[in-house]
Amino acid sequence: SDNSSGEPAAALAVAHWVKGEAVDVSSGVHVVEFWATWCPPCLTSIPHLTALQEKYADRGVNIIGVSDEELDTVEPFVEKMGDKMAYTVAIDGGISKDYMEKYNIGGIPHAFVVKNGEIVWHGHPMAKLEAAIEDALK
Repeated sequence: SDNSSGEPAAALAVAHWVKGEAVDVSSGVHVVEFWATWCPPCLTSIPHLTALQEKYADRGVNIIGVSDEELDTVEPFVEKMGDKMAYTVAIDGGISKDYMEKYNIGGIPHAFVVKNGEIVWHGHPMAKLEAAIEDALK
């Protein structure tokens, strides 16, 4: 499931932006990544995502970590992580329906690369995500 046919990406239906500003995925290159505080592989990928955000920030890339948990679970976690989780974090208000369910993805973590409002790649954030961002920036 490495490549996608450039399906239109829905605007992010966010219940609450926990960290960072609201992101418009209709232009530029962005990463929408689904995770949860209770998911060990998700926690393993946080430093990787932080490093990628740092690397591509000057090229306008935003990484958005989306959790469907309660705000009072996610917010303290994100605050405690501080600079170790240095990218945008949001509470799902219907995003997973437009991304995960649309592609029949059940497992997290799972990341989607969106370029100018189209999903151009999706997969595990530890596998080939960096190459997919590079591709999308070409």
